[in-house]
Amino acid sequence: MRYLRARQWDLAKAEAMLRATLRWRLEFRPHALTWRDVEGEAATGKLFVSPHPDRDGRPVVVMRPRHENSRDAAGQLRLLVYVLELASRRADAAVAAAAAAAAAAAAAAASSSADAEGPAPPSSPPAQPDGRMAWLVDFERYGLSNAPPIRTALATMEILQNHYPERLGKSICWRAPALFSVTWKAVGPLVDPVTRQKIAFVSDAPAVAEHLDPEGVEACCGGALAAPLFEREAYARAMRADDAAREAEERARAEAYPGGFLASGGAASEASAQSLVALAAGAASSAGPSPAAAERACDVVGAAAAGATAAGV
Repeated sequence: MRYLRARQWDLAKAEAMLRATLRWRLEFRPHALTWRDVEGEAATGKLFVSPHPDRDGRPVVVMRPRHENSRDAAGQLRLLVYVLELASRRADAAVAAAAAAAAAAAAAAASSSADAEGPAPPSSPPAQPDGRMAWLVDFERYGLSNAPPIRTALATMEILQNHYPERLGKSICWRAPALFSVTWKAVGPLVDPVTRQKIAFVSDAPAVAEHLDPEGVEACCGGALAAPLFEREAYARAMRADDAAREAEERARAEAYPGGFLASGGAASEASAQSLVALAAGAASSAGPSPAAAERACDVVGAAAAGATAAGV
């Protein structure tokens, strides 16, 4: 579905986009990245996922260019993709948790229907995660020494837009300096107009509070937290635990479904990817050109993308 939305329900374009992502995942293998692969790049806390979601229940990726610690473009992109994979998993888990909570609430309401008064309504509606993530980009002390090369900035945008479509819910840019306008002039025109509307430039605490709970934001970014969100050893332990959980899930899937979409590497993975693309292409050719027909096919294309992610392609 994300690919269809990103291409305004044009099935042919969505298929081409999905095909390109499958090829990229076969080559880059983002599913195989572990903390060990990015620990050096991540050591300073220049890019990490906050333990606190935004007001819509989305995971928050925190980026701090002032903590840049390398000029290894390939390593920087590996860390970016590792963080995107982590945030995407958390975004999907939040959607699943919200759905389970809604189902439980509905069941509880049904079981208490005999009560004339019924359960008291919540004081405010719970957050409804949408499978997207938020970004908080902290531009304090941003300068030439930590600004990314234009090539790296463009590669970052290419990965975000083409291989993680419809994953950005919002991007909050804290106190972006005039220097950033140089990079933005080069990159901005290449950003999808819908994506540009999700970018907010803020410079004071009330503006931050419109998007994020101050209790989950550090004081240096207009929040109420005195302690830093990123502590290297604690974060490393959490990431290693996440790696171990993923490995266990992958082993369980491989045991339950040997071969097929879970085949890894070489011709087997490529065949799996081609099968997924064929599934999406079949939906594209049979659904017709109308938005309603595209929506009927979106589950097929979405299932292909989800299957590709689960298969590690």
